Amino acid sequence: MADVPSIEFLTEPLFWVVALAGFAAALVRGFSGFGAGLIFMPIAAASIGPIPAAGILLIIDTIPILPLVARAVRIVEWREVLPLGFGSMLMVPAGAAVLVMADPVPLRWALSLVILVSIGLLAAGVRYRGPTRVWLSGIVGGIAGFMSGSMQIPGPPVLIYWLGRDAVPVTMRANAIVFFMFSTVISSAAFIYAGIFTADVIVRAAVLMPIYAVGVFVGSRMFGLASEATYRAIAYSTIIFAAVVSMPLFG
Repeated sequence: MADVPSIEFLTEPLFWVVALAGFAAALVRGFSGFGAGLIFMPIAAASIGPIPAAGILLIIDTIPILPLVARAVRIVEWREVLPLGFGSMLMVPAGAAVLVMADPVPLRWALSLVILVSIGLLAAGVRYRGPTRVWLSGIVGGIAGFMSGSMQIPGPPVLIYWLGRDAVPVTMRANAIVFFMFSTVISSAAFIYAGIFTADVIVRAAVLMPIYAVGVFVGSRMFGLASEATYRAIAYSTIIFAAVVSMPLFG
């Protein structure tokens, strides 16, 4: 008979730190369609390790997002999303292999530094302003897929690629939501193969799911209420804080 997973983690303060990070990540995810991993992963990786953190985020970021995906597919620009999605699907397994084999401490350093550099580039206005090209979209998607498999943060390369366009915010949000589902599907298969979805990860994710779902719902309701400048300032500040405090330097 298989061992029943323990729920003793409910008494651990670090678990509730992870829960708070999950709620904050869900608010940003529901509002913008992206950014959950940028907030959740550095804090969760520092608290419980990169591998279980990645597994938990993949689970809790799937079911609550499905209603958003259902609405997004009606307005998504498939010619923008499909090349990115296929490129991502090709590289997710390589990223998942790095997640499983890499030492946790260097991976945490890499996670924090990649996030800080990415946010610095975005905040500085670095954008790709050229035309859409299928081959370039595939490369950007591949980079995003590798980052998704290894760190669960596929967003930065895609945002740098997309934000230089004069896209309607609603359409860009829909594109982001649908694109990240590509990474989710292939990441799920890769994580199952790698054995990342342990009983402990599944139980922790089940406890966090309602908290995350509420955050996504509240964030989606906030979409359109705050100004873009206010939202970006809050989101960037939160992400930078998460990346800095989770560095191995601090524990």
